[in-house]
Amino acid sequence: MNFKIVFPLLVFCMLGALSHAQDTEKIRTLIQNFSEAGDRQDAAELDQYLHPHYRIVMNRLFGSHELTIMDKSTYLDKIKRKEFGGDQRKVIVEEPKLNGNTAYAKVRFVGKQMQFNSLILAVKDGQGNWFLLSESPVVVAKK
Repeated sequence: MNFKIVFPLLVFCMLGALSHAQDTEKIRTLIQNFSEAGDRQDAAELDQYLHPHYRIVMNRLFGSHELTIMDKSTYLDKIKRKEFGGDQRKVIVEEPKLNGNTAYAKVRFVGKQMQFNSLILAVKDGQGNWFLLSESPVVVAKK
């Protein structure tokens, strides 16, 4: 094989793998920071991590029989009023899955008050910054 062809391809593949690993770590950090800001009920900090179109999709959550979609401003208002957040949670992020500039992760938030399993969707903007776009939590009974 021609070295002039193989070497650039090898470099391109290595850079792609490095970028993937960096994005995976950025998503893990984003989710951890999001959780910690929620635990502190810091709406201003939370706002930095959420995409303007952020939504929480709650399907039959807390005994409801309905699908509820909460937008970013409503969520942040509930944080400000101390209706949400305030627990110290352990965050367990399963390996984020990347699909171009979009990623998802299954995340467990284990707190003293309750435990959630969430599916989180994140998006990357043109500057390479990741933001949470949606979360779909399910309450898990504490053991």
